[in-house]
Amino acid sequence: MDHVILGAGRGNLVLQIVVDGPTVADNSVNPATGPQFYSLPSTSVTDPTVKPRVKRTFVFSDSDGGWQINERFFDGNHPRFTVQENSAEQWTLINDGGDWEHPIHIHLEEFQTLSINGRPPAASPLVTIGRQDVLRLEADAQATLFIRFRDFQGKYPMHCHNTIHEDHAMMLRFDVGPLGDTKQSP
Repeated sequence: MDHVILGAGRGNLVLQIVVDGPTVADNSVNPATGPQFYSLPSTSVTDPTVKPRVKRTFVFSDSDGGWQINERFFDGNHPRFTVQENSAEQWTLINDGGDWEHPIHIHLEEFQTLSINGRPPAASPLVTIGRQDVLRLEADAQATLFIRFRDFQGKYPMHCHNTIHEDHAMMLRFDVGPLGDTKQSP
């Protein structure tokens, strides 16, 4: 598929969101008076017995006239990979985009940063030691993340929050289902 990048305001496509899942029960509660919520799943840092089912690598780069992940543009019709529900994964994010930084947002679950450029992260304005859903991937940096997926299924994106990068297809779709794949560089 040829990928054409148009200037700002020059596109002719509209995003349509289709909600096609089954109706589910509303079990929401008032947090002030309702029951205590379950705790988040343990991570490999807090529980060394939790091992990643799959280790995946994602390279964020500027090539072929636009911003890409693993040398591919976004295709919302097809997932790049499928995560197995109730599993843990280790993802390595690599910035190969020159002087650019990429605030990478992973939807669905929070992650924990295990290392940045091979070293444990230190608390700083750039990195939160606890769980988070966005990581500032600095120029020529590499970050390794731990993600524990629960029982949520569906279609989810990962993307760069730089608007021009996101608009130029630096994103991907991943699915979560009962059976996952083991693609290492999707």
